[in-house]
Amino acid sequence: MTGFEFLKQYRELYEEEIELAQIKQNAFDVFDSCATEDLETSLKINWGPLYNWDNYYPRSHEFFIQDFDYVNSCFKAVANGHMSREELQTALSPSVLSIERYYSQVKADKEYTESIIEEKLRAFIEGIDTNAIIRNILYLSVPYLKDFLIGFLTLDKDA
Repeated sequence: MTGFEFLKQYRELYEEEIELAQIKQNAFDVFDSCATEDLETSLKINWGPLYNWDNYYPRSHEFFIQDFDYVNSCFKAVANGHMSREELQTALSPSVLSIERYYSQVKADKEYTESIIEEKLRAFIEGIDTNAIIRNILYLSVPYLKDFLIGFLTLDKDA
């Protein structure tokens, strides 16, 4: 894998982490709405990709979130008095746990990738034919170089 491919993979992980954070927030919004008195608002919540997980993450079937119809029917059951709010939270909790697990995995992958970037920067610095003082200064700057490189690669192109 070339350095460019490696950094491209990091960018994808970074973007996926941002999107997962939004999905995670949507899931917690669902739980918050369970506690509100206004069930009509709960039924109209903006689900985003929460109910369409498989389209967003085709590699993650094991973390598939229950589809919108199931979740919607749970909310309707609460609205009609056939299910308590506690039962609703229990019914939806596997979805939130799945999000948490997958989010944690992506975060771990991102941290691993960052450590590899640092390692490659250090190897590059070792290969530079220069004196020890300059090399030591470059070694000290590796965390900043890494952050700069990651920041540059993850810039919003539309901004």
